[in-house]
Amino acid sequence: PDQEYLRSVRPRVDRFLYERILRQAEKALVVPAGHELLDLLCRQLRAAIAIENGNHSNDHSGIWMPSLVVLNKQSHGVKDALAAGVLRVASGIAGRGPHDCRQVIDRLRRERVLIFRRIELVVLASGRCTPEMGRQHLLDHARFVDDHVRQEYGLLLNNMWDGFTPQDQQQVLEWIRRGPDQNWLIERRTERDGTPPAEDVLRRHRESWQMARLQPIANLLSSEDRRLWEMLRERGV
Repeated sequence: PDQEYLRSVRPRVDRFLYERILRQAEKALVVPAGHELLDLLCRQLRAAIAIENGNHSNDHSGIWMPSLVVLNKQSHGVKDALAAGVLRVASGIAGRGPHDCRQVIDRLRRERVLIFRRIELVVLASGRCTPEMGRQHLLDHARFVDDHVRQEYGLLLNNMWDGFTPQDQQQVLEWIRRGPDQNWLIERRTERDGTPPAEDVLRRHRESWQMARLQPIANLLSSEDRRLWEMLRERGV
């Protein structure tokens, strides 16, 4: 049962000293042994998550580490300290060039839990990797619709939008115009209320979803492509 995983990982030293030691190790090792250090941190983070959250792909990192864009100056626990360390080391190695960046992304992909997918997108958004690597992620529809990585996907989309071809831009905009899959919402409301949700409920859900996905690129859109954004704003979404 999941209850057996409701345990807390605590370092043998206080958390402030733990993070200080972690940062000192990163500073000393990232240049001479960066990839080995990244591998070690990934394994330690995976182990901490397994103890606290179980071996599930959704590690609930949106709760214990809601933002990877603005890291807290001080961590609140072992998991977020390690996750911040993985991000710092991965970004540092990726900055050496495309070959190292590819190795970093490949290493992160070996992990199946959510936090590593989020870190991967942030590393790509830093501009340290080739545009083609970022493009492959952005044109992956599964990532586009994944609410768990929406913040990081939006960051990457914002950073790469101007470098997209018009065809790539229109592909993303078409996904947004198409709107979300609402079958789950219809089924849930029907099961709960005995009747399908009203069209107005579905419309508001669709428009809120569209607004959230347009927001990262709203200021980068052409006047023609801004029509949906302006319409949603006029509706007060």
